[in-house]
Amino acid sequence: MMHRPATAGFSVQGVDVQDSHTLLLAGELDTRGVPALEAAIGRFCANGWHALTLDLSRLTFIDSSGLWTILAAMRWCERQGRGFSLVPGPEPVQQVFEVTGLIDVLPFQGAPSPG
Repeated sequence: MMHRPATAGFSVQGVDVQDSHTLLLAGELDTRGVPALEAAIGRFCANGWHALTLDLSRLTFIDSSGLWTILAAMRWCERQGRGFSLVPGPEPVQQVFEVTGLIDVLPFQGAPSPG
């Protein structure tokens, strides 16, 4: 069982580089943080960027609702023909992706291409 770190809360900050948009996620991505992430993804959708990157390097915790939101964002980008990638998080966060098998499904930067 993964224990939550003492620091609570979640924040998301957007950074634009040319036609790409990066969302820097920090803190705990759980049911309380998902609405803020969904709102930030909604702004990305409305602004016409060509690629979305979610930077997980500052996350301290992620639960199934966070995983589901990331999967939904990836699928939306695929349907819209937009790029999507993830900057890996710290080891406890990456372990959640490994245990669920999503490490092989999601496009983490620096990971070998499947195939």
